[in-house]
Amino acid sequence: MGAAIAMHKVPPLFLPILHWILPECRALRKTSKEIIKSLSPEVKRKLENYEYKPDRRDIKVRVPVSLDWLSSAARDLKIENYNMVGGEFSLTTSNIRNVGVNVFAGLMRLAIYPEYVEPLRREIIDVLQSTTKLDKAALFRMRRLDSFLKESARHDSFPTTLRRLAMRDTKFSDGTIIPKDTHCMIAPVPMKNAEIYGQDENQFDGFRYMKLRESAIARGSSGEQYQYCSTGNDDTVFGTGVHVCPARFLATFEVKIIVAYMLLHYDFLIPPGEEDETLIELDYDRYINDGRKIWYRIRQPEVDWKSKATW
Repeated sequence: MGAAIAMHKVPPLFLPILHWILPECRALRKTSKEIIKSLSPEVKRKLENYEYKPDRRDIKVRVPVSLDWLSSAARDLKIENYNMVGGEFSLTTSNIRNVGVNVFAGLMRLAIYPEYVEPLRREIIDVLQSTTKLDKAALFRMRRLDSFLKESARHDSFPTTLRRLAMRDTKFSDGTIIPKDTHCMIAPVPMKNAEIYGQDENQFDGFRYMKLRESAIARGSSGEQYQYCSTGNDDTVFGTGVHVCPARFLATFEVKIIVAYMLLHYDFLIPPGEEDETLIELDYDRYINDGRKIWYRIRQPEVDWKSKATW
């Protein structure tokens, strides 16, 4: 990230030369070489021993991982000696960006709706005080935080989603035909479906999904479809179907950990006089204005975070 920031300050004309001497870029190249050196043997081992073979019937089919996708894409594009480690870097970068967007949106919503701060903070404290470490089970117990972040993501979902490339001519039940090689996407209308979310679907309710989940459990269902990491036809934040985001579990855990840490260690405030500029109107909805600032103040946490974060 430091290298990217440094390069943004350089006039484009000089980038081909200056990137070789910028300290941040030199440090990045050095770090990349070290990581490639340490990861390459493991990548090679996985490719040799765990090649994904869906046509094999004599072995248990393994769920494909990112290395399988990268190697498959390299074969399809006829790329020889593809840099698998570099490909993993690219996937990691996209994950950092998506996590950052969701964390920022969550923190901004906390500043906009301060009435959620104390109940969320209380839940985090109760969970951490009742466990010896912050693990997956502890994160699953933070249902209010899970609901708050999912509702924040629902309101900040992109105007279009589910980008797809038609691999063959496709005809829908209503007669609509999508020709082969057509790029298409949809508007996430189901994310504002009144039949699912109630008549206040356009309003922000941080505990909406927790209430939907509790209602489902009361009816004998698991309520898992209302978890932050869950997807479906009426929830397309992480996509849906065969190409649903494979890293959504890790991403949601990371977002919850960061926001939980921030809630325990900081107070948040929208700068006075800028409250009306925090949200922007777009397509009959209100999205977080990425250009807004947020004030924060250090506070004394009720729980020793370091003693719980033992990963």
